[in-house]
Amino acid sequence: MPFAKAHPLLVPEMVLNVSLFVSLRDAVVCARVCKTWNDPFTSAIWHSIDFGLQPNLLNSGMAIKKHGHRIRVIKELKNLHQLTAIHHSSVCRIRKLHILIPANYTFHVYCGDILRQNAASIIKLDIAAQSRPDNNVWLPFPFDAISLNSGNQATSNITSLTIENILFTRDGFSSLLRMCPALEVLNMRATTIRSANCSEPFQHTGLKELACPLEQIFRPDPMAVDTTSMLTHFPTLRSIYLTYPWPVEFAPMIGFEEIKTQFAQHCPLLREVSSELSAATTTVLLTQTFRSLESITVTSKGIRGEVIMGILAHQQTLKFVGTFAPSEDYEYEESPKSVDLPVPEWSFQLIPQTCSRLESFMFPVFELDMDEIEKIEWTCVELKRLEFRIRGLDTNEKIDRATQLWIDCNKLTKRRNMKDSASHPIPRKTRRKKKEESRSCPDAFPSSTTGEVSVETLCAGNSIEQRVARHLLRFKKLEAVWLGHGVKRVQV
Repeated sequence: MPFAKAHPLLVPEMVLNVSLFVSLRDAVVCARVCKTWNDPFTSAIWHSIDFGLQPNLLNSGMAIKKHGHRIRVIKELKNLHQLTAIHHSSVCRIRKLHILIPANYTFHVYCGDILRQNAASIIKLDIAAQSRPDNNVWLPFPFDAISLNSGNQATSNITSLTIENILFTRDGFSSLLRMCPALEVLNMRATTIRSANCSEPFQHTGLKELACPLEQIFRPDPMAVDTTSMLTHFPTLRSIYLTYPWPVEFAPMIGFEEIKTQFAQHCPLLREVSSELSAATTTVLLTQTFRSLESITVTSKGIRGEVIMGILAHQQTLKFVGTFAPSEDYEYEESPKSVDLPVPEWSFQLIPQTCSRLESFMFPVFELDMDEIEKIEWTCVELKRLEFRIRGLDTNEKIDRATQLWIDCNKLTKRRNMKDSASHPIPRKTRRKKKEESRSCPDAFPSSTTGEVSVETLCAGNSIEQRVARHLLRFKKLEAVWLGHGVKRVQV
């Protein structure tokens, strides 16, 4: 008896996948369609709670009790009314939690209950006090609630932790790190760590990324001059993000020789640096403090001639260089506004000209002149991702034509290479694989009886689109390109 074919949108797995991509309003409508749709779309409705956008949830006590087990993300939990709304045993599978702590003792008590109920599931925890800690009156936050009791050792599953405006002792901070053995990313800002009468600092060998102001690292206690740097806790640190400094009154002067010595002594594996600091400070750090960096990220305003020289100090090892993304989804949404390049183009192009191991060149807000690009030979043959703008590609249509020409020429080159290799004896399995590849890579342009269009012919003109495509084709490993409108990809 033949099987009846089910409609795709009645297959539970298919419905579950669809539910991941609908808006909250659409999920509410879809959940009412039928029983098959109800469960996955109800889970989508309750997956994330943002109290900044969903204030009506304060009146949904019964619904939260019924669907609390579906909640995975909570954002902007900042007052007692919100906290009591979710204070139920069913809310026990939270994975990401964002708390803005008020100076309220009851809030701390209830918050401890929420953390204990979800200690086994939380992997990302963001905690910020709503005001800076007062030295005389401050309520300790129940960080011990995040731990799981495993024998005699308390641990948690948190991999990413953000703390802001929090007051610790050095021993208390060490205890927090000890409770989070899975921690990989730590973001700290305006966090005071008192060092008086502290024991040996705990060294967390799993933490790889640290985001923190430079002053926070070397003066964790603004009231004390002679304190141990935070780097002693992170011997295997690989990436550091130097954020904006504290206000001036909390930023004592730090010698660059001390910074260099501390990084060399405590973080020998450091290879990735992101800096929001001034161009002068970034330059000194790149030229005098760090060695053999593989990744450098700076602000678009921080691109100066001296910063470029600092970048070139790592040309033998550098694989990634760029500016911070102008927005979270700039690659797919409306293009960000371009910014005038603050240095001569020839000096800016020293980066791809001399950094032969470069794999990613990411400057989405800068616009370059194709005439200047064609004057200089880029040696970065390992380039895999490229993001910048071209003067003259000033419409989405032109950008699409240039990138599509690059994609089509890649397909044509791949097809030609497969034809060339077909004349050599190859194993049957390899022939079958190549035949499948040829099906997935059809002719970019129709063939004729006298021959077929060549890559050279397609890119022989002097239009801006053809010139850009010729430049992109130089990089055989290039996989993704962004020229101001949408990321275009090819399979290398």
